[in-house]
Amino acid sequence: GCGVREEAEGLHAVAVENERREAEEKVKAEDARKAAVILPGKRLEELKALLVRLREEASSFEEDPSKRQERMNVKKTVNKAVNQIAASKHQVSTKSSELVYILGISEKYGPAASAFCKLLVAEKLIDQSEGQVKLHSRSAFAVAGVISIVMAQCPAMTDVFLAQFHYACTYTFPFFPPKPADASKEDYQKLLGYRPDEQPEQFFERMTGYISLYAALLQSDMPSALGVGRNPYRIANGWTWMARIVNAAPRVITPTLVIAFLEIAGYELSLNYGRQFRKLMMALYERLNKLPAKAPPGATSRLKIHIEEFMARGTIEPPEGRELPESDAQNT
Repeated sequence: GCGVREEAEGLHAVAVENERREAEEKVKAEDARKAAVILPGKRLEELKALLVRLREEASSFEEDPSKRQERMNVKKTVNKAVNQIAASKHQVSTKSSELVYILGISEKYGPAASAFCKLLVAEKLIDQSEGQVKLHSRSAFAVAGVISIVMAQCPAMTDVFLAQFHYACTYTFPFFPPKPADASKEDYQKLLGYRPDEQPEQFFERMTGYISLYAALLQSDMPSALGVGRNPYRIANGWTWMARIVNAAPRVITPTLVIAFLEIAGYELSLNYGRQFRKLMMALYERLNKLPAKAPPGATSRLKIHIEEFMARGTIEPPEGRELPESDAQNT
């Protein structure tokens, strides 16, 4: 009798815990769903306006011959720190400290210098999407670690980073600009962010670097790990991103974006959203039947397999590079 009763109580406790967890996941998912419908256009306009304002402010510092030395100092410090980012907690901590320091110094040079430095830090870090992140998606975690620490220690930088992300890659929002009725193919490609003479395949590949870095940022716990605050831009924004993708009409680029995002952020999303994430993946799988005929078969196939494997196993493997070693010596 006693063992059976204990077993029944144990099963009841597990059922209660499962129920509690599912209710929690539902609340999280609902909060993120509400966030997804808060006039995304308005938020994008705010971020665009921020970049315009900072560029206007920075121009006097950028063009003033008497500020040449200060400009050189800011550029040299920022470029050196960003170029030396490596995949270890020690390097991420050191390089983010150097960037936080120069952001503080630039404030002493005046508002124009501060605007110049904010823009430069955001541009150089997010430009890594086209460099090491595009080549090795695992390196996204070190760069994201630096961004999250700068955000945690300089709160005004959060919107500057997001504005720069969305300026460089509209799909990090994700926003799919509609084609104006009178726009030529070239005009529309320019609106999407294509470079002159860039082919769709090259453009898609370049965009995946930004998506990988954005996906890594959503789960960076570097500020907490190093005791310098909290990453203000968390995984709920990843749920919002996925919800917007599922609710939008599938585009040719959709499978490329989604597989890049899930390979980095899928594990963290499944941990946080459980059954709600499973439902979202099922909805996404159904949407794949409505893909345009020109969607790249490679990315589409990878995405289908990724979702099917998740459905079969119920889990997603942690992405490579997610856990950074303490020091460079351990990163072999």
